[in-house]
Amino acid sequence: MLGEYFPEPSDPKVLGFLNSFRLWHKKMVTEVMGLELRLYSDILRLTGAVDMVCRLKGSDELVIVDIKTPATTSKTWPLQLSAYAYLYNESHEEKATRRIALQVLKDGKIARVHEYTDDNDIELYMAALKMWRYFNG
Repeated sequence: MLGEYFPEPSDPKVLGFLNSFRLWHKKMVTEVMGLELRLYSDILRLTGAVDMVCRLKGSDELVIVDIKTPATTSKTWPLQLSAYAYLYNESHEEKATRRIALQVLKDGKIARVHEYTDDNDIELYMAALKMWRYFNG
């Protein structure tokens, strides 16, 4: 089943990252609702591509998953995921209630999960967006 989503890579440098994802997926995911979903918000004049929306074992909640390859975490991840959740929830009847940055590992070990639950992340994102538009718009 997973092969249909992620075929074998032609670049061997990618295989570790892919195997890291596969281990997590096999252990945790029960249902994939969408992959690489391009979302738009007319309200925010914003677009984004959500890597995955799925359900995890032991839960009926929808989860926004953003796949990350850097070796270190970033303070931008929770803000980005809050924006993705906003975009997804604006256009879908069933709401995503969880946000995860999935840090896949080069060595192929199971991916690290960084779950973000702070509801204030979207407010911080909106403030950053407003500032960016002020200086660049």
